[in-house]
Amino acid sequence: MGAPPMAAPSPQASRASFASGKHTLLEDVHALVLASLFIAVGIAFLKAAGLFTGGLAGAALILSYGVKAPVSVIFFALNAPFHLLAWWFFGRSFALKTIVTNLLLVAMGLLIPNWLGLATISPLFAALFGGALIGFGIMALARHGASVGGTGVLAIYMQERHGVSAGLVQLAFDAIIVGAGFFVMPPREVLLSIVSAAALSGVLMINHKPGRYMAGSVRRASPNR
Repeated sequence: MGAPPMAAPSPQASRASFASGKHTLLEDVHALVLASLFIAVGIAFLKAAGLFTGGLAGAALILSYGVKAPVSVIFFALNAPFHLLAWWFFGRSFALKTIVTNLLLVAMGLLIPNWLGLATISPLFAALFGGALIGFGIMALARHGASVGGTGVLAIYMQERHGVSAGLVQLAFDAIIVGAGFFVMPPREVLLSIVSAAALSGVLMINHKPGRYMAGSVRRASPNR
């Protein structure tokens, strides 16, 4: 027989752990920079292969194929309303870290083409590894009380307040974005983009469990209070 399952931490205990600042400022800065780099490189892989993924990052990638603007700039513009949601759902610290992360993504999105040449890349590799990199970046941000914003804010809120897997919530949003992709991109690229969205969500579903990192950090019982 295995050991009995451990009881989930209470919201009060989790809130105290979160508020106690278990990560130092240096640790948070280190995590935000590396997580942003993971996400930016993952997006660069997908862009080089002509693919997209789920969430706002996927929407920004789809738009980037028709609009002459960097993916990171489009993503930041689309994300602006979600910064307010992040502030409302999770408080000032979470929102500020999320905004900083988005600014880092803009900077890295502009710089990575000068650092990384991707003249040839396997579309399947880009879908799998690019999606996984983005997933690990999102997970690292969540562990340090931040996110990339967008649908991730809603996904983490649903997990922390209602116990619904962030990966499953993200997958639902991904389905909407991928469905829109069928109207503007060839079927092969859309199918590979589904693989990318699944790789991203799989990382969150396997590694980011309710109560593990941010439980109890939601400031309000509901967004209307």
